[in-house]
Amino acid sequence: MKLKYSFLISILLTSFLSNAQDLTPTMVFPVDYLPIGTHKFDLMIKNVGASTVPYNGFKIGWSMDNGMITEQPPAIPTYGIVSGGRERAAGNFTATFSTAGLHTLKVWTRTTSVTDVNTANDTIIKIVKVLPYVPAKNVILEVFKHQACCPCIDAVGYEDTAVNPYGKYAVANIYTGPSDSLYNAEGDTLNDLYQLAHPNVFFDRFLFPYQTNLENDFFILNNVYQLKNMKERDRYYEPLEVAVLQATFDSSTRLLKVKLKAKVYDTISKNYRFNLYVTEDSVKGYQGCYTPPNDYYHNHVVRKMIGGTWGSINSLPAIMYPSVDYFYEFTYTIPASYKLQHLTLIPLVQQFDNDKMNSRIINSSKISFKNAIALSPSFVASVDQQKIQIYPNPATDKLIIEMSESFKKTMYAEVINVAGKVVKQFIIKEQKQEVNIADLPPSTYTLKINSVTNKNINYQFIKN
Repeated sequence: MKLKYSFLISILLTSFLSNAQDLTPTMVFPVDYLPIGTHKFDLMIKNVGASTVPYNGFKIGWSMDNGMITEQPPAIPTYGIVSGGRERAAGNFTATFSTAGLHTLKVWTRTTSVTDVNTANDTIIKIVKVLPYVPAKNVILEVFKHQACCPCIDAVGYEDTAVNPYGKYAVANIYTGPSDSLYNAEGDTLNDLYQLAHPNVFFDRFLFPYQTNLENDFFILNNVYQLKNMKERDRYYEPLEVAVLQATFDSSTRLLKVKLKAKVYDTISKNYRFNLYVTEDSVKGYQGCYTPPNDYYHNHVVRKMIGGTWGSINSLPAIMYPSVDYFYEFTYTIPASYKLQHLTLIPLVQQFDNDKMNSRIINSSKISFKNAIALSPSFVASVDQQKIQIYPNPATDKLIIEMSESFKKTMYAEVINVAGKVVKQFIIKEQKQEVNIADLPPSTYTLKINSVTNKNINYQFIKN
């Protein structure tokens, strides 16, 4: 009789374990830095139980700063999670951060079809740092290709229709293989290190939390060319911005000098480095599978990574502080064959790490060679200009005007276009004030400020 009961218990236990469900959230993202506002989050969920959890068999819950609790079924995935599998629940929940500071985001999963056998691993807690101002995330799309690559033609079509109109992205086409006439040695180092197929793409060399490799490939969906993870990098804010501060060019020697400026909005400490890409448009050359093959015009061709593949060593200190501006100057002799009117400068700050999966680009900007040179006279700082900071430059949606305490807080300002017409007028009332310029068309503008000493401060900026 005892044996019979033991056998029955064994059957019941086996049946229970075969239906055991155990979901655990492994990561929530993006969470490192965010601006004030409402943001969507993704959750990575792993099934560590013995049986599949159906798509309608669990809910996702969350609360912020131990406040209101919200639960809902996942919108994605719309299928079950098999034993040992993991799925990304993308954009399933939002959280609103109304104040700057550290916030606690608590997220959990709860099975509803069968009782979870281990509730101890159901919850994940992340600390989110919300800053009063977070700079726009500008992304470098590094596309690896070569001139004999036939699918690269479709990649160019995608760049023209989906990437170029999107102002936050700079395209850097890296041609690899020493036999390629558009060969770029610095980019080829990356190609060899990561063993990339062509065409393939890095977004800032950034490893998305739900991926195991950096590369993102092209694919066709509903007869339309697509790029995996396009616009995803935008969601991962960084507390750093970088721009061209000053550029000079000697037309006789063709020596280019570019001074970069970086500004941070939190104390950060890693191996950060300045770099500067030079790209060229309208480069006529060969392209396989194109007719006629020798009359193809290549755009966004990376001619030089002036700081090398990994950036200029010791160009930034080990620790950077929000109260300090950081500068670095690059020099480069532009070959006579490069057309100046077709050159673009892409300043950036990158993070170097011995682990190749962590050597990412932090932030960047882009400016045409012509505009970079045109900006230079406006940066000869007077005493007043040293007490006023205006950033970012180039700008997309807004300018920030930040004044020292010694300045009177009410000043008159106007924005003037290249034709000399005043297109925007406003009063500066705060020590740190935002100016909305989203309504201005892309161009070069002058911000004119009537300072306390009755001397006008003229600041030239680019609106992307």
